[in-house]
Amino acid sequence: MIKKKIFFFFLIFLINQKIVFAETYKIIAIINNEAVTNQDIKNEIEVIKILNKNKIDQKIIFTKALQSIIEEKIKYQEIINYKKDIDNEKTNRFYKIFLQNSNLDENQLNVKYSEILKKKIKIDYNWNELIRDKYSWKININMHEVEKKIKKFEKNEKNKSLSEIKNKLLEEEKLKKLKVFEKYHLNRLKQKSHIVIYK
Repeated sequence: MIKKKIFFFFLIFLINQKIVFAETYKIIAIINNEAVTNQDIKNEIEVIKILNKNKIDQKIIFTKALQSIIEEKIKYQEIINYKKDIDNEKTNRFYKIFLQNSNLDENQLNVKYSEILKKKIKIDYNWNELIRDKYSWKININMHEVEKKIKKFEKNEKNKSLSEIKNKLLEEEKLKKLKVFEKYHLNRLKQKSHIVIYK
């Protein structure tokens, strides 16, 4: 009789735990067999708010958060396929640079959101390296256009040498071209991916 009562209470406890879990975690989307829950969206929304200093339209924030998570998961899966990775030391260094450039105080960040930001930085770095590896050889820069820009820059950048200006402009042109390839590559991956969004 006692054993039956213990079993009964244990069963009620398990049912309650499942109800709590179901209420806490709701699947919003599936990306290539990976679930996105309402908690993932909530975390992403908080990070977006932090990065935008809360200056963001609340009407679009859910869509923006979901889109960000979908793209991040697709990028991460592609990174894993190409076995790209950086160590934690580099991640921490880039994280500190990112905080400085964004005028964010690490001490004011929740530990959870701090870790989410680090993960984002790591994914972005590896993704950019992957795009460079895949498409750098395809970059074709119009040197005639660069020379035109150099003449304009020479007037404003008097403290810099000609080679510095040229290198800066070449790097900018490369980044522009890589952005085009990045968009192309990500869109191609999206089309190939199995994405299900639940209303």
